[in-house]
Amino acid sequence: KIEVQYFARYRETLGIDSESVEGEFVTLEVLRQHLLQRGEAWQVLAEQNLM
Repeated sequence: KIEVQYFARYRETLGIDSESVEGEFVTLEVLRQHLLQRGEAWQVLAEQNLM
């Protein structure tokens, strides 16, 4: 499990400031791809230089 915190525009777009995500994420990119599968609003995380 990993604790993810969202700031500024990402927090406003997603409507949450933090969450616990279950899974084994060996890199930040693996975590990002997991979150992107959640739908359209989550595509904001696809931006370059996000993490």
